[in-house]
Amino acid sequence: KPPPPPPPPSATWYSEARARISSWRLPPLVVLVSWILLISSFAVAAQGFRHRHDYTLHTSLSCSKDSCVWSSSADEGVREVEFDRDRLERVTAVRIRDGEIVRTQGMKRRQLRKLGYSYALVVNRKEGEEGAAEELLMSKVNVGKRGARERTAGLNQRMRRRQSVEAEEGKSFSVKSLLLMCAGTMGVCLIGMVGEWDAEEVERREAKRE
Repeated sequence: KPPPPPPPPSATWYSEARARISSWRLPPLVVLVSWILLISSFAVAAQGFRHRHDYTLHTSLSCSKDSCVWSSSADEGVREVEFDRDRLERVTAVRIRDGEIVRTQGMKRRQLRKLGYSYALVVNRKEGEEGAAEELLMSKVNVGKRGARERTAGLNQRMRRRQSVEAEEGKSFSVKSLLLMCAGTMGVCLIGMVGEWDAEEVERREAKRE
């Protein structure tokens, strides 16, 4: 009799994959716990670094009777804008994402919930310049709905009364971010030294004990 035809490649691949899946088993519990603790420590350190990044964002506004200076500092550098006070049309509440103003027209309620609250200066262009008014963001981090409303009302009131204005947003140091980064880094180092990573070695030791 002629030899039977070989199975199709798809059948061979399926059989091999099924055999591998059936032979696979979870590593020992101590190895799983080591990996979980290591990932958690990395997450804590990353959260601390992210929180520190928020506190490096600093914005200030200084207005005399005739002129204003807006300054914003971040990781990429410092930007400063000087303009006549009469060009400041208003201060308005805005929605933000990742430190940028987001236009909410046409957005759904589910999308709006993901946005933060902030406020910005609306500065008209100089005479002869074309284009829409420029928006200068006062806070790149979320100040909350109530915070944005109170800051907007306060600045607009002082602007209408021609009072001098000094406003700042942001902090230069965060104890919380430092603690998170230290805890995460120490956790990574400790777990790296005492954790169990080789499943086969753990299984051999357990077999010898039995």
